[in-house]
Amino acid sequence: MSVANGHFSVDYIFPDDGEQRVILQLSQNMNPFAVSSFDMFIPHPSPPA
Repeated sequence: MSVANGHFSVDYIFPDDGEQRVILQLSQNMNPFAVSSFDMFIPHPSPPA
């Protein structure tokens, strides 16, 4: 996972397209301090050109 300017990205391939729920937990020194969830639409991947 990488974080830059408040944006994060995770290299993950969702098994199915459609709406998915993402759960985010932040921690510092193994102590969680924030938990959030949000729904996002994952489009069907386009085949390589």
